[in-house]
Amino acid sequence: MPTIVAVIALGGAVISGGAYTLIGSEVDDDGILREPFVLIPMAYTLTAVSGVSAALSLATRKR
Repeated sequence: MPTIVAVIALGGAVISGGAYTLIGSEVDDDGILREPFVLIPMAYTLTAVSGVSAALSLATRKR
């Protein structure tokens, strides 16, 4: 089960990072920076969840 969670979380991290890159950022006419900032910590959090889940999967693997 942790392996599935790791794969899904890693996929979500890749999608979040890719979406941030595709959406990009811009400065509007008032000089305010507009960017999808929430995608950055989401990608980092999902990467961490993936790493912890993969480590747990390897640690509890039956031999």
